[in-house]
Order: sequence, then structure tokens, then C-alpha cells
Amino acid sequence: MILALFALLLVVAEYFGLLSTRSPRTPVLPAWSWVATLLASYAIQLGIVLYAAQSQFPVDAWRSQMPIPVLDDRSVPMANPDLLSGAMLALAALQAYALLALYRAQPGRKTLWIGCGIMLAMSFFAPALISFDLYGYVHDAVLGYTAYNPPNVPFQGDYRFFDLWWQGPVPSFYGPLWPLIVRAATVLGPTLFWKIVSLRALSVLLYVALLFTLRALRLPRRILVVAALNPGMMLQYVANGHNDMIAIVLLTLSVLFVRTRLPLALALIAIAGLVKIPYLALGMPVLAAVRPLPARVAWAALTIAAAAALSWFGGGAPYVHALLGHVGQKAPSIAQYASGAVALILIAMAFFGMRRYRTAPWILPTISSWIFAWYFIWGLPYALARHRVAGFLLVAFPFAAMLVESSFQRWWVTFVVIPAVALVWFFTPAKGEAPARAKAAT
Repeated sequence: MILALFALLLVVAEYFGLLSTRSPRTPVLPAWSWVATLLASYAIQLGIVLYAAQSQFPVDAWRSQMPIPVLDDRSVPMANPDLLSGAMLALAALQAYALLALYRAQPGRKTLWIGCGIMLAMSFFAPALISFDLYGYVHDAVLGYTAYNPPNVPFQGDYRFFDLWWQGPVPSFYGPLWPLIVRAATVLGPTLFWKIVSLRALSVLLYVALLFTLRALRLPRRILVVAALNPGMMLQYVANGHNDMIAIVLLTLSVLFVRTRLPLALALIAIAGLVKIPYLALGMPVLAAVRPLPARVAWAALTIAAAAALSWFGGGAPYVHALLGHVGQKAPSIAQYASGAVALILIAMAFFGMRRYRTAPWILPTISSWIFAWYFIWGLPYALARHRVAGFLLVAFPFAAMLVESSFQRWWVTFVVIPAVALVWFFTPAKGEAPARAKAAT
């Protein structure tokens, strides 16, 4: 509720030109020093995650037998929670500051790719997880399409951890293309551990694919820099392998082809929706490049209809029931209903070619009844049409994601830090800065 409320406040404030548009100053230092700062801070974060996962109490003995430890975010206490949460948040703020400096410093190609390679390797070999999702993906791979309606039969061997963690069958709510992808990605893994490793390897490939797609889009090099050296994104989409990166790569590719190969771009948007259904809506801003408007509306309707039909024929009633059951597990607050409505309006505005807002990426996740840290990547397809929005999203990502990271969520983060960040931005415009609307008028 707090996130939805203040994300809504920021979007409304930006619409009326009440937010500062300047960024903090950064000292002029060698680019390698900022890259070293990112690598060191990320290494410390990975160590904190491991310590937190191993210090939770009380936990059952089977936890120590899991191939990769998982930090349980379901109200399981850990040692020194305030200290660890504060450290993770401070490191994330430092990372965002270092990314801002690199956004301005333009590091050399060698520094960029060496730093990116080291960060990818650190993520691939991360010793612990802040989410059970990678295990859940292996669960979906093992069951295939029966994951939508899993049988009430205990798993055997290493796979018993599914039952031990969830205490019973849990249906998958991903799209009908997901079982094919995850099974293909893990087919060579003989054990649970190696299947998780296979998914991390896929995540590395997807991250590299995203970087090459951004490069193919001929975005300013500074945007590629803050994407390639982004510890927040590495933590969420490589170390923890969240499958949102599959849909994001597909939608980014659709941006690449929308002007030259429209049918391919439409197919990519539909396929993204077949992985995770929200990406159908999140891909609509990509179609703003289609002219004229009636053709744009017709193509959008056809894409949505095709994805919906394929979802039904691919997953059937079990998929629909699993999806509705997941959505119905949590009743959104009034603030989230309001912010979700505004998020859909912003998507529609972008679809019709209207202005795109820097603060929109923080409100777009509220179209879901569940809001997780890795959902902030949902704003990237929206942001790519405006370089300043894309740069802002990528630079701020480590700090913004850590603000809502459920594994390290504390009451003071929710009720003090999030409001403070929003209100400081709202009430302290940069010195000598005119409101955005006044500058636009001039």
C-alpha cells in the first residue's frame, strides 16, 4: 500500500511539474574506481544474503541440505535483521550513486566488458538466493503442463524440497510457453542442483542478449553502461534468475523490429505474454511507433486476441484457474487499485504517443496484485522510447528494488524510508530550477 501510494504521488507530481529534474553531483574520478565500487558492494551484498539465509531461526534441519541456501521472506526471523537490511539498502544506494557517476563518466570498452563479465560471474556463482523462485522453476520443469494442476503426490529425492517448502502442491501461474522453455533449459541437468545451475546459465545468456539488443537499438552508450554494470539487475535476474528477463528480452527485441518488421514485433509481444500475461499490456507502448493510429489499434487488438487464444489452447482451464487463484490470494488496497488504474492509463497514453514519465516505472508494477522487487523491470519497454526515462530507471534500479525487497523488508523501510525518499524528491527541487511546466512553456 505504501509503495502504491507514493508511486502514485510521484507520478501526479511529475505530471504537474512539481518534481526536481536534476540529479545529485558526482565527483570526477576514474571510471575503473566506480566499477570497482560496484563490484565490491555487490560482493558484500551476496555475502550478506548468504549470512542471512544461514542465520534464520527457528528452521528445520532439512534447510541445511538444500543445494543452494534460500533466504525465506515469509516472516522467518534472521540474526541482526535491522543491521542487515540497513546494510543492503545503504549498499544499494551506493550502487545507484556509482551508476550515476558512470552514466556521466563514459568508461572505456575494456573497463565496461571486464566489469560486466566479473559481475556476471559473481552472479552465476552466488552462494545463496533471496527467493525460492529458481526452485519453483525446476518444479515447473519437472511437472510440465501438469504444474497448472499438480498432483497431490510427494516428490522424491532432492525434489522433496518443493513439498517441504510449500507444504503441499502449488500450481504454476506462468503462461503456456513457460513449461516448454523451462523444461528445455533444464533437460541436461541430472539433479536439482544442476537444473538450478542450468537456469542461471540461461539467465546469463538472457542478460547478454539484452545488452546486445540495447546496443542494436543504438541507444546512447551511457545507457548500455548502466545496464551492463547494474548490480541490482544482476542480483534479481542472474543470481536469482527471475524469468521476467525472458519477456523483457522479447519486448526489447520487439522495439528493434517494430519499424522494419512489424509482424515479427507483434509476434514477440504475443510470445512475451505467453510467458507472463502482464507483458501483453507492458508491450503496448512499443506499438506507438506504428502509423497510422487505426492500424496501430487494429494490430494491438489482434496481438492481444492471438495471445489470449493461444494461452487458452496452450494452458486451458487449469492455467486460467491457477492464474486467477494467484491473483485472488491477495486483495489489493484502495491505493493499489488507484495506482494500478493510473499505471494502465500511462500505458495507454504511451500507446497513443503521449509523453512518458520518469516516475512511471515505479508505478507500473502496481497493475499486479503482488508487487515484488524484480517487477521494476516492467518499466523498461515503456522507457526505451525516451532515453532520459530509460537512464533514470536503470540508474535508480538497485536502490528502488532494494526498497521493496521482501527478504529484507523492515517496518522502518516501508513506513519511513520509502515515504522519505518520495517526499524529499517532492519538496526539495534543485537550486535555481524552474518547474518542469514553466520550462516547457518557455
